[in-house]
Amino acid sequence: MTPAYLIKGCSHLTVSEDLPAPSQEIDMALPKQAKLCRSTNPHQAKTAIITSNEVPTVKTEDNKMPQNTSHAVMAQRAEPADSLDDFPTPPWATRALVEHVLRNEHDLSSMSVWEPACNRGYMVQALKPYFREVIASDVSDYGFGRVADFLDPSVVQDVDWVITNPPFRLAEQFILKALDHTKEGVAMLVRTSFLEGIGRHERLFSVRPPTRVAQFTERVPMVKGRLDAKASTATGYCWIVWEADHAGPPRLGWIPPCRKSLEKPGDYQAPSQSYADVNCVSPQGLQSTLCMSLQLQPGQGGPYKWQENS
Repeated sequence: MTPAYLIKGCSHLTVSEDLPAPSQEIDMALPKQAKLCRSTNPHQAKTAIITSNEVPTVKTEDNKMPQNTSHAVMAQRAEPADSLDDFPTPPWATRALVEHVLRNEHDLSSMSVWEPACNRGYMVQALKPYFREVIASDVSDYGFGRVADFLDPSVVQDVDWVITNPPFRLAEQFILKALDHTKEGVAMLVRTSFLEGIGRHERLFSVRPPTRVAQFTERVPMVKGRLDAKASTATGYCWIVWEADHAGPPRLGWIPPCRKSLEKPGDYQAPSQSYADVNCVSPQGLQSTLCMSLQLQPGQGGPYKWQENS
């Protein structure tokens, strides 16, 4: 069967049946206002209605939409509503935040940071060399850090920074809570598409605008349930940063290619659960939720020691 194409995009409607063999190329002989999307399946007639600057919409004779495997679609990562969004962060992406976004303007060595979605500890291990104290927790027990729901109203602690890769569906809630409990700033690793959306703009960005958006020029591959040095992705990521000492409109910047220079041996091995490896003071507000889960008492716990306020 010879494919039939219906092209609309100028002042007239054209039906063409005498076309070359189907391909995915664009027919540049058509007027600028109309572009032709040709099927790779010669056995089905296609109808394409395409106007200028539009992504072609192609339907088969049975009115079914073929799968769209474009980057725009494949970049979407859908998770169930109750998913833990278990996509560990490659350590180099955390170091990129510090080295290319924060370090020049903040003396992090004297500050504390809370990673409230610590997963298996990859981000915590990357933050350790830069901060005086690191607090690690997660709603699920991944064998690293303490089990605590960051969004639980009873789980509170004022720290200098909150830095994390939040569950995508809960990112807004994570940001709003973090902003209320930090002295210096908040940094969230999110998909670039998080910047879109009228509702999110009204609920978050127009009310609590960030000070910086740092877009990765490289892809940051994330694989469900593990790190994979050979993984690839069609998803773009950026760091969104809120800083207490900055005013004015958000600044847009790019994180230059840095994966090769920031990766370290052992990055893709799961950090061991050694509390002594994390220089962390348990937040006073997490006594019952976190410290008691480790059966700690005031003055005990080594690096996880916490003190009662007098």
